[in-house]
Amino acid sequence: MNDNMTRVYLLKVPLENDYKHSLYFKNKDDQYTYFNSKKVKEFKEFTYQRKDHIIRIPAHFDTIYQCNYVMYQNAKFTDKWFYAFIKDMKYINDDVTHIEIETDV
Repeated sequence: MNDNMTRVYLLKVPLENDYKHSLYFKNKDDQYTYFNSKKVKEFKEFTYQRKDHIIRIPAHFDTIYQCNYVMYQNAKFTDKWFYAFIKDMKYINDDVTHIEIETDV
């Protein structure tokens, strides 16, 4: 794996962007461990991911439609993980799905 690439993990978690149900963690390691355990798909060779943007996922819509959350890390620039809700998903073709994300504050 190229450590300069962005890692993107698609997750299924019991959260929604209405913030009616929130999770709290003692530290970043506990947060990472929890969300990493909810991973459905992972992609490890993306280019830089921007906050609140569309990610072009190299997967068929039907293989990721159950995902509602994403965590990503721009490893070339930081070791920080970013967490975001999946706001929308659009089938583009059999090999690409666009997901629109919104950062989880």
